[in-house]
Amino acid sequence: MWVKLDDGFTDHPKIMAVGPMAAWLHVCALCYCGRFLTDGEVPKVQVRKLADVKNPDKLAGALVDAGLWFDAGNAYLIHDYLDYNPTREKVEQDREAARQRAAKRGRKGGVVSGEVRANFAEDSKPRPGPSRRTSSAHAGGDRSSGYAYSDEDDYDDRYDGYPQAAS
Repeated sequence: MWVKLDDGFTDHPKIMAVGPMAAWLHVCALCYCGRFLTDGEVPKVQVRKLADVKNPDKLAGALVDAGLWFDAGNAYLIHDYLDYNPTREKVEQDREAARQRAAKRGRKGGVVSGEVRANFAEDSKPRPGPSRRTSSAHAGGDRSSGYAYSDEDDYDDRYDGYPQAAS
């Protein structure tokens, strides 16, 4: 899953007020909510596990004071989480719809694949792929063609063809 993070997040006045460590805790909380589909609720016992920061409870208090989180007793609620992220119900509906579409495509895919194979005569041969380079440019280290090289190629020869960092 994913969560939305506004491109103006880093210079939002509330984020600037809480500082970088609380901002990081907030981002980790957003990710937690997205991963576990909590609809923006973070259990207080989870706060210490969200990020490796000093004084996570103090940072959580700063997020509450700034209005980014709300204290809901045993949990914190992330302000406006559901305005920017889908609900658990919506995610589960979308996942189920995707599973059904995939299953439908899978069933159709088998039928279509069989029909396509039936169109080819047994004696028809597949088209050959691009040939491998054997020119002198290959021996000289020219790797610009993008063609595959055989297993007989020496590793060092192949490696030398890649751009090297300046020393």
